Amino acid sequence: MQKQAVLVCSVCALAAILTIAITMTLLKRGKTPAAPGEQPSSEVLVPGEEDISDHYQISETSAALLPETADAGESYQKETLFLGDSNTVRLYANGLISLQQFCAKEGIGTHAALNEGIVTFKKDSNTYTIAQAVAKMKPRRVVIMLGTNDTKERLGANACAIGKGLRRLVRKAQSIDCWAGGQPNLLIVAPPAIGKGVERSPVAQEMGLGCVEKSLRLPGQFRAVAAETRCHFLDANALGLAHNPIDFMHLTRESHARLAAALAERIPTLF
Repeated sequence: MQKQAVLVCSVCALAAILTIAITMTLLKRGKTPAAPGEQPSSEVLVPGEEDISDHYQISETSAALLPETADAGESYQKETLFLGDSNTVRLYANGLISLQQFCAKEGIGTHAALNEGIVTFKKDSNTYTIAQAVAKMKPRRVVIMLGTNDTKERLGANACAIGKGLRRLVRKAQSIDCWAGGQPNLLIVAPPAIGKGVERSPVAQEMGLGCVEKSLRLPGQFRAVAAETRCHFLDANALGLAHNPIDFMHLTRESHARLAAALAERIPTLF
C-alpha cells in the first residue's frame, strides 16, 4: 500500500510540474492557456507567421491563402492584392486570404478608398490611402470589390455616380508605376446586391432608403467601367451568394468560401 501511495504521489507531482511548465511557456509567448473545457482562441497566429513586422497592418492575426491551382501555383497567391470593404475583410477573417493580401476596411466606399488615409503598415506611423498602399505593396494584380457602402442614402450618390467613383479609383491605381507585371492588371468585382431585408434590419437607418435599388444597378455600371478602363470583370451576383439574415449585406461564411473559390478559379487567368 505504501508503494502504491508513493507512486500516486509521484505521478501527481509530475503532472503538476508539466502543467506549470506548459503554462509558463504559453505566457512567455503572450498566449493565455485555455481553461478546462474551453475552446482554444481563434486569434492565435498560424505556425510560421508569428512575426508579422513586415506585413500590412489592419489586424494582428494572419490566416491561410486561397487554394493553389495547378496552372498558377503560389505566385498568384502572393502577388494578388484584394481591395474592398467589410466583405473583403471577412475573406481574411474566414481564413481565405492572408494578412498581406488585403487592403480593406469595414464601411468604406470608393471615395474613402481614394481620398482617406486608412491604411497603416508595421513600423510606419504614417497613414496611406488605398491607392498609396497599392504603390507600396507592388502587386502583380488587384481585385477590387467596393460600392456597397456608396449606396447609403445620406451620400446622395446614384448608381451612375458610384460607377464614376470606381472609375476614378481604377484610373488612379492604373497610373501608379508599381505593377510587378509591368502593366496594370485589375479585376473589378460587382458586389452582391443588398437584400431587401435590410429595410427591417439594425442597419436600416444607417443605409437609408434606396440602397437596395442602387445596389441592383451597380453590376451594369461596373461592367461599363471595366470595359472602358480595360479591366477584367466579375459579377458576384452570378455566383449564388447568400447574405446573413441580420443585416442582409454581409455574406454568410459559406458564401465567402464560394466567392473565394470563384476568385481562385478566375485570378490565375489574369496574367
